[in-house]
Amino acid sequence: MSRKEKKRKRSEEDSKIKFKWKTEFGDHFSSPRQAFVDIYLALEYFSKCLGKKKETLKILDPFYCDGSCLTYLHDLGFMSAENPCEDFYQSTAFKTNLKHFDVLVTNPPYSADHKQRALTFALKTKKPWAMLLPAYCCEKDYFPGWESCFVLVPKFHNYIFRHPLGVSKKEKIHDKEPSLPTFLWIISPGQSLPGGIDALVNYFEQKLDGHNFNFVLCRTLSQLVTTRAIRGTKRPNPRQRRRKKELKTTSSHPQNTVPSSTTAATAAPAPSSSFSFGAATKKRRKKIIHT
Repeated sequence: MSRKEKKRKRSEEDSKIKFKWKTEFGDHFSSPRQAFVDIYLALEYFSKCLGKKKETLKILDPFYCDGSCLTYLHDLGFMSAENPCEDFYQSTAFKTNLKHFDVLVTNPPYSADHKQRALTFALKTKKPWAMLLPAYCCEKDYFPGWESCFVLVPKFHNYIFRHPLGVSKKEKIHDKEPSLPTFLWIISPGQSLPGGIDALVNYFEQKLDGHNFNFVLCRTLSQLVTTRAIRGTKRPNPRQRRRKKELKTTSSHPQNTVPSSTTAATAAPAPSSSFSFGAATKKRRKKIIHT
């Protein structure tokens, strides 16, 4: 199937998901249940600092996919979570920043500039927030900064996102080591909680002490590199990657070595320097023509 046919097929499938606003096929992969389980400690901490029970903590996920996030948050006890089926950029929450929610939790679309706009909105609210984003966002200019947030990297496996039409982004399975974590939670206490980022990290460290959780907490870029979530160096260009692949193939299939002294005597003698392959080829051609 050609690239144009695949694009047309995606457009046809995307039209089956009917919304009142323009959407992209690749932006409709919903977050798995495990992703929300991993941020339970953060939501629990936010509710305590705000003096609320988790049942009354108002959580807003402004980007609607299939509504599954509400099911997962309700299962964790956060019954006041909201995920309205509307265009976030045309909503009152985006335009006027109304204080009708306590915490922002979302997995924004990854196409175009949605990631940047979602982070800008989160910082503008000055409220606690948690955002599920690709790991490479931590190396971009729009990353909020390590002094105001930290990341949770899945320890054992990548998150598997599912499309409402049944398509899934499957994780790569390795025989000896887990797959590279490419999606992670960026979490910030905002500017309204006492103690700021340090108090939140201390709360996590106390809870993580002696327990085995599904994630690793990172506060610096170097710590994130050790988890292999990001490279830490600039990715080589296509020409460099191709050259590296060729060198790897050559090293895995080395050329024949020089024969030993025992076999050298039986080896065929090397042709003399005066031997010409071109002349021999011409002679054979003439012989064929005359016959």
